[in-house]
Amino acid sequence: MTHSYCYALRNIGWIYYYKNKIKKSIEYYREAVEAHKSLCEWNNTIFDYDLIMFNLLLILSAIEIDDNQQIEISMEELSRFARKWPWIDYFRKFGKALILKNKQRAKYRFQAQQIFEEILEEKFDYQIEFMVQVNLCDLLLEELKYSGDEEILLEIQGLLNRISNLANNQRSITTLVTLYSLQAKLALVEGNAELSNELMTKALTIAESKGLDLISIKLKTQQNQIFNQLEEWKTIFIQNSKLQERIDILNLKEYITEAISEVLEDKFKIKELELRIRDMELQEKGIPVSAATQEEVKIENVLVFISYATKDAELFKVKEIAKTLNTYGDIKEVLHWQEDMKDNIIKYMNDNLGRCNIMLLFCSPNALISKPVEKEWTAADSMGKPIIPIFLKSDHIPPLLKSRLGLEYDSFDFQKNIHDLHDLILKKCSG
Repeated sequence: MTHSYCYALRNIGWIYYYKNKIKKSIEYYREAVEAHKSLCEWNNTIFDYDLIMFNLLLILSAIEIDDNQQIEISMEELSRFARKWPWIDYFRKFGKALILKNKQRAKYRFQAQQIFEEILEEKFDYQIEFMVQVNLCDLLLEELKYSGDEEILLEIQGLLNRISNLANNQRSITTLVTLYSLQAKLALVEGNAELSNELMTKALTIAESKGLDLISIKLKTQQNQIFNQLEEWKTIFIQNSKLQERIDILNLKEYITEAISEVLEDKFKIKELELRIRDMELQEKGIPVSAATQEEVKIENVLVFISYATKDAELFKVKEIAKTLNTYGDIKEVLHWQEDMKDNIIKYMNDNLGRCNIMLLFCSPNALISKPVEKEWTAADSMGKPIIPIFLKSDHIPPLLKSRLGLEYDSFDFQKNIHDLHDLILKKCSG
């Protein structure tokens, strides 16, 4: 319950951030930090990781309103954690790079670029990795405009490939808008102002229709600058005709077209942020939000995430269940940490929870006291993922999930469990 409360505060802050209500966003993030410190268990990796992410979100919001005091406080927190856990320095550097990128002077933006390049290979959190790549691409395009160096084109080309691939894990409205915006910038580099404006308009239309006010404001600013920027690029091409030829050959904007058309349009099904924004607006008007008003979505190639206490692996035959479910044609993959984890538990959760379509939660006394299990299901719940509780006794289901449609595990009929689980997965994913 305590973790869920903290994540709920974080999510409200996140929504206010995209609604461009930045002070309100910071207020909720601060409350999430204080609630986490007072209600949750101290002095473990998962606890510290949550505070790290809360502080990064505070930095993102504080940058928007030049709240230097909050930026300083949050950076000091990240530095403190980095001294305690060396791997946290990745997040501290990321925060510092964001701050530098948003300064006006070129020397600070160059320092930001150096930091983004340094941490680019430290794959720890795919959401942050995506942000690093997009921010670095912005800075490289800026450097290309100033220097005209052809080598930068090759860096951008490689980066665009990685951005496109990572977008597979980022199936969200904000990612779609980000990619359209980036594609518009690349069209401009190639000298096509008309296409750039068309792509920017597409991004803006999506952002406005989904209530992403902060992104909409930034897109409008970029759109107003398109023709001025085109003149700058024309000047560069006159001075360096070879660069123009290289850009024409590479056709950079096409590197992310597949990510948009195949991953984020044709297969884009999860409308979590849109639903949350709509629900918040209804609640602000005093209109109750019921489950019946939620959109049902159909998801193909289902990716299943299994959460369980290690001590229960044999009791519930977790490995056998994962292997058998994997044989169904409509299930793409079933992940469980003993089989799939190659690094630490936090990295495993970060890499896989965001891209899964549904979670199977094996409930037991062991699971109720397991912090990693609680971390997994509360994170999945905060992301709007369907959760299927699987239990021997209903008392073992976390209180917040007791109303969810689940499965009473039959210790004597494995095939029945598989059949019923498969039906439940399809029911919750297909709607």
